[in-house]
Amino acid sequence: QGDLAVFEAELAKRATLSYDAGTCVIAVTFRPRAYAGKTGLEESRVERIREAQKRYKDVVVVSFGSPQVLRQFPDVGGFVCAYGEDLFSQRAAAKALTGSIEYKGRLPVRLEA
Repeated sequence: QGDLAVFEAELAKRATLSYDAGTCVIAVTFRPRAYAGKTGLEESRVERIREAQKRYKDVVVVSFGSPQVLRQFPDVGGFVCAYGEDLFSQRAAAKALTGSIEYKGRLPVRLEA
C-alpha cells in the first residue's frame, strides 16, 4: 500500500539488488486512523513478512508510517522508521540503509511486544 517508487529507485541506485541476496528489505506503510481499532498491519501482510524470514538470512523492516507496526516483528534483523511516505523520507531511508548517511533519529516510543 502506498507509493514507494522513490525508495525503490534510490535503493536500486545505491545498492546491488538481487533476489538471491542474504538480506531482504521490506517496506511497509500504515497510517493509524482514529477509532479504527487497528494499531498494526493486517495479518496477511504480517504473514508475508514471516515467509520472507524463512527464506532470507536477515530481514529489515522499514516502516513508512507508524513505528507501532514494528512491534509485530520483534525477531527481524533490523528496523527503520521513516514516519511518512514523502519523497524526503523515502530518499533518507534508502541512503541510511546503504550507508550513504548516518542514522541519527531516536524513536519516541518503546517497541516492546
